[in-house]
Amino acid sequence: MKTYLWAIMIAVGMMSALPAVAAGPASLNLGYCVNDNMTGKERKALAKWVFFGMSVHPEMSPYANVAKAEIKKSDKYVAALITRLLTKDCVNETKVAIRSEGSLAIQAAFEMVGSTAMQELINNPDVAKAMGGFEQYLNQADFAKLNEM
Repeated sequence: MKTYLWAIMIAVGMMSALPAVAAGPASLNLGYCVNDNMTGKERKALAKWVFFGMSVHPEMSPYANVAKAEIKKSDKYVAALITRLLTKDCVNETKVAIRSEGSLAIQAAFEMVGSTAMQELINNPDVAKAMGGFEQYLNQADFAKLNEM
């Protein structure tokens, strides 16, 4: 498989807001193994890599000022991390998942990692406050109507 496809599957897997790939038992085992073999710092670094990748989108780039050197540093770190996880720490689980469920097993496994990483980020009080900032602009009258139905 082309390496850029692996990167895309890992990035998509990290984006837990996207529709989930149906995870079979082998990809679940791989996801557990990857999660168990990563530190919180490593999950945050993987989330940062996804953020850096998204920051170059034309509609996002005006809001993020990420230096190319930082992106390259992050790319190298993630490459070493993914290599370690899939070819050393979880080599047996990776082989079984790919054999039994195909290459989408990688994406499904990293959906689990993405979910864990997002939970760790959102649990930060500053992030939680920022993510809840929209609530003050909700039209409460419209929501009250939902109880009338």
